[in-house]
Amino acid sequence: EGRAYGARVYYDPAETGMEAAAARFADAVTRELGSRAMRACRTVADGSYAILRAQGAKCLLFECGFLSDDAERALLADTDYREALARAIAAGVEAIVEER
Repeated sequence: EGRAYGARVYYDPAETGMEAAAARFADAVTRELGSRAMRACRTVADGSYAILRAQGAKCLLFECGFLSDDAERALLADTDYREALARAIAAGVEAIVEER
């Protein structure tokens, strides 16, 4: 399939409002990480993951990066980057909650 890289936010396209929520989450993560991130966080419409189809739940699935990518593996091994990533995830959650 080619080389996998970058942070991603997966959402079920059948769920109303999840595309917009995923975009807000991805934007917040990208802003928070700024120049530390190798690439901007992307959204992916994919309802094939069971967690995204849980009955009665509105879910997003966040993928931090790929261990198969040498540069991302190095970032994910760095304590400072992981702390920045945790802050970025929190900012993504806050972006969604503030919209409600």
